[in-house]
Amino acid sequence: MSTRSILTNFRSAVLAVGATLVFSGAAFADTVPITLNWTIGVESQFPQPVFFGAQTSNFTFYSPAFPYALGTFYVGTTGTYSASMNTPGFDNLVYLLTGTFAPSGGVPTTPLSNFFAGEFNIPTTTISATLQAGVQYSYVVFFTQAAPSGSGVLTLSGPGCISLGANNCSVVPAPTLEPGPLALLAILVAVSGMFFLRRRPRTIV
Repeated sequence: MSTRSILTNFRSAVLAVGATLVFSGAAFADTVPITLNWTIGVESQFPQPVFFGAQTSNFTFYSPAFPYALGTFYVGTTGTYSASMNTPGFDNLVYLLTGTFAPSGGVPTTPLSNFFAGEFNIPTTTISATLQAGVQYSYVVFFTQAAPSGSGVLTLSGPGCISLGANNCSVVPAPTLEPGPLALLAILVAVSGMFFLRRRPRTIV
């Protein structure tokens, strides 16, 4: 095989590896906050048991009603995501479930098995779970303080784009390579350059 053929094949390999790293090693981490409001009188029962300061995944019955806020969201990449609710001065219960939630002052019709994470805390509750790309999920937040109304900020974060509120996963952020893939690509380019220099004809003066 000629020197030119070797260089051509090696260069093609470097470009292929580089393209693979760019498109498969890219990170699209996202953090999306949304303000939630609640009002006394707009209430629903919530899944139990749920423990103070401890994440729960197994719910067996619905409890008396409290004011709530809810919504749906999607993620663009499968991975572990967190949901954090901050309500200064108020208790809150945060739940994640598959599909949608049908609130009710009586017993909700949404199967308890749809809920896979929940926690009760004050003033900030944070739960985490593995979410699948393209699946519809919902968040439900209950507020246990007996005030006429209130609000708080729910923040979802994780390794992929999050469709929540005005944030849409159809708008893909610019990719960012992690240090490992960048280092490997740099080594391949350096080796390619050294090989070319060793093979370059010398000029005799």
